[in-house]
Amino acid sequence: MAALRLARVLALVVAVSAALVQAAEIRGTIDRIDGDVATIVVEGDLLPRAGDKVQVLGRISGLDAEVLLGRGKVTEVQGRNALAKIDARGKLAKGNTARIIVTPSETVAETPKPMQPAAAAPQASTPPSVATPAPAGSPLTPVRTVYEIFAAESVWLGALGGYENDAGANSTRREDHLAWAQGRPVNQVAMNLAEKYAGQFDRQSRIGEDAARRFYAESSARLAAYGIDLGDQGSNLRDKTPHFEWAQRQMMAKLREAIGEKVHALLQGASNPAKEPVPKEIIGKVAAVNGVYITIAVEGNVLPIPGDLLQVFGEGPGGLTRVGTGRVIEILNRDVMGRMEQATGKIALYQLVKIATRRARAPEPTLPPRK
Repeated sequence: MAALRLARVLALVVAVSAALVQAAEIRGTIDRIDGDVATIVVEGDLLPRAGDKVQVLGRISGLDAEVLLGRGKVTEVQGRNALAKIDARGKLAKGNTARIIVTPSETVAETPKPMQPAAAAPQASTPPSVATPAPAGSPLTPVRTVYEIFAAESVWLGALGGYENDAGANSTRREDHLAWAQGRPVNQVAMNLAEKYAGQFDRQSRIGEDAARRFYAESSARLAAYGIDLGDQGSNLRDKTPHFEWAQRQMMAKLREAIGEKVHALLQGASNPAKEPVPKEIIGKVAAVNGVYITIAVEGNVLPIPGDLLQVFGEGPGGLTRVGTGRVIEILNRDVMGRMEQATGKIALYQLVKIATRRARAPEPTLPPRK
């Protein structure tokens, strides 16, 4: 009987310990301010520890979103209340939101979580944290789809953890990621998700190349499972096995780049479900030159995506002559930012630019304000 009680106690300890390790942040509300010490009423079942970092958020006149009012650390925990010393950047008040960043143990922080080995039998990967995506060709609500995909993938990445420079990325709460994304341009949301995928790929690479390749395969199958065209037949496969086989023949840098391209293609495709015809090339003109970087003003209603090849043409003795090649690196509203990789002549204003693309997209839709 005593042994049974001991086993139950140990099981409870293990369960509580696991919950503490997985929690990335604890939410709370400021109840009282005494000088530079804030009393925080903690939400949920978990409690912080002395030394955990604290961020205080609040709203200021003229802005809809919450802004950072101060940072600090927990100094003491009294029941459901946490006392924190805050270095304020704005006026703190009762009712302000507090985010307490839980500090994991050194073992958890230093040991990345490896991907589980792929199953022997082929199987499709379905994102577990979002409603089953609509099949390709069915009507989609762009804003809803973009945000839901972002939140689902962020939850999955957050469960793998290890984002030391972005504690919010470790959250496994869908609501946290939706709150961050709502009201932001699709390109910014896609960039954030691509950065989180790249960070997780780097962590898996530190375990070993096999772990990184398995992560690539799992990620590729997940992204394809939404049923949105990612640009080519291979990228659209929902089975992990062919992605893993392809990854075994590639360098790490190639795999890291490929995941980012798929993330951009997925969210940009979700934002433009009508899928107007994609031209083989997009035409534009050089609008600004800054060293190896150029700004391109494109014609028409579609835009390229980062990674697309571009060519710049200038007037020569025999007519138009190619004077340089490069790649698209960023989209800002309707301006396309490019980086020149080779130049055989001078890059100048108003020169013709041709961008070869298979995954062009529409300009950013106007999204509703965050509620």
